Amino acid sequence: MFSRFGTPSVLKTDNGAPFNGKEFSIFAQKYGFKHSKITPLWPEANGEAERFVRSLNKFVHTCQAEHSEWKEQLPNFLYLYRATPHSSTKLSPHEALTGRKMKTSFPEIIHQRNKPLQTIEDNDLSAKERQKYHADKKRSNLDHKIQKGDTVLVHQQKQNKLTPPYNPAPYIVTDVRGSMVTAAKGGHSITRNSSFFKTVPAQDSLSQLAYPEAESRHRSHSHPDELDTPV
Repeated sequence: MFSRFGTPSVLKTDNGAPFNGKEFSIFAQKYGFKHSKITPLWPEANGEAERFVRSLNKFVHTCQAEHSEWKEQLPNFLYLYRATPHSSTKLSPHEALTGRKMKTSFPEIIHQRNKPLQTIEDNDLSAKERQKYHADKKRSNLDHKIQKGDTVLVHQQKQNKLTPPYNPAPYIVTDVRGSMVTAAKGGHSITRNSSFFKTVPAQDSLSQLAYPEAESRHRSHSHPDELDTPV
């Protein structure tokens, strides 16, 4: 990639072991690019790559449904994908990258289109802002109030019906960078999107926050004055 397109300004990767070592850090310093790592378990942080993977998976499923060998059809898929204008930049991926239209056999209305790079970036940024607004509105996303030093519980994957939504073991927040929060417990550190954490208010017990449904049922049955008194 570097030999063909040159050194990028920013290189975004996941949190895999090859990108966390000292060698890769030295490599980034040598070539002068910024290494940006996405938030673990948060696909939205790498939306462009995730969107392409979704299109690729759809293509593979279509080939399977049509009993076609997807590996043989892959060049055709990439050809069409790279020649199709993107809804955000208004240009095809090929034209946005190389600055010239991709020659195809498809009929089209020929017109001169020499959009400056800044216009392309503005269109892309504007589209992403609209998408973010609608995504935040859909999930009722609010600015989190998590701060460094807070005690939090971490959302965990459900292993079975008895698994609580949050791990009862408390973590202490050690770093906050926008929506990315890092918390530690003992020698273990975890980095997630802020939506994975729940702060622990002083007046509430950890078990109450880890098992909110169970605690609610317990309260409803623990007040005899709320029950009907026999006459």
